[in-house]
Amino acid sequence: CTVFTAYLQGFFDVEKYETQLNMTAASNPLIIARSTWEKMTEDEQALFMECYQEAEQYGIPQSAAYVDEYTQKAIDEIVEINTKVALSLNIVGLMNLQLAYKDGEIWMIEANPRASRTVPFISKATGVPLAKIGVKVMLGRKLKEFGLKGYRAIDHYAIKASVFPFLKLPGVDSILTPEMKSTGEVMGIDADFDTAAYKAFAAAGNELPTSGGVYFTVNDHDKPAALEIAKELVQMGFKIYATKGTSTYFREHGVENTACFKNDENMKPNAIGLMRDGDINLVINTPSQHSGAVRDGHRMRRLAVELEIPFITTINGAKVAVGAIKVGRKNEIGVKSMQEFHGLV
Repeated sequence: CTVFTAYLQGFFDVEKYETQLNMTAASNPLIIARSTWEKMTEDEQALFMECYQEAEQYGIPQSAAYVDEYTQKAIDEIVEINTKVALSLNIVGLMNLQLAYKDGEIWMIEANPRASRTVPFISKATGVPLAKIGVKVMLGRKLKEFGLKGYRAIDHYAIKASVFPFLKLPGVDSILTPEMKSTGEVMGIDADFDTAAYKAFAAAGNELPTSGGVYFTVNDHDKPAALEIAKELVQMGFKIYATKGTSTYFREHGVENTACFKNDENMKPNAIGLMRDGDINLVINTPSQHSGAVRDGHRMRRLAVELEIPFITTINGAKVAVGAIKVGRKNEIGVKSMQEFHGLV
């Protein structure tokens, strides 16, 4: 493993970790260029730019799970943790810190003394050229020279949506897992959250329907949340289809729907036939993690990919999609330049 600091936008003080580094096996040596470290601990100032929160549980670039919505107290603690870690490691340049927040507690997953793919996203969201500033700091400039005020809440929403390659990979299941499956990302930005989400979906190639049918097949844990989503879709005029268990739960709680047979029962109506006939325009499928449930839905998920029917496999993702559909139905999508969002024009 060969590491050259010239390739990293952020370094740490290796002198503190020399013992551990020297323990690296001789058969796999670690070579580190030291030429610029002497200057990297002079500026004892840290700048925290932005909290980046995940909207879905699995398959996201950082492979970190979405847990709860941030409170202001949590944001303050996140800023403090980032600052302490950066200063303790003598970071000069950019650092990427991944945290998990659940039930008021913050857990550190990892700290990387380098830039990450989130840097250009945050730069576009905030209007601050982080990569450029990081390089200049590494070359000896001071953070205070750039007039930055540290973390501040922005007055708009920037939503990153992943782009997946499933259409180009025949037979691959589109269900999301902890492994990273995305091959690209897009951003939707707007003063309104749902509008930003709509732009992100559209940019990622997921054209959400504004009418038609929605097919539900969800695990027991997700049924209460799925019920509220179904109610909103019914109010917008969508027809609801569901597997027997989900259908019964919906009907018991006041949501009329059409029950569908499983594909292996060879009876109609079933999801595969309805999708082929154009009656299903959106699929919401949250299988349990048992292999059987995942396997049963594989054919349906694969067909959705091939027919380019939007397919959502998490409840949080479905909630965001419903808000985006409402925006799409109004057909009042505005456009602003990045300079306008950041007050540069």
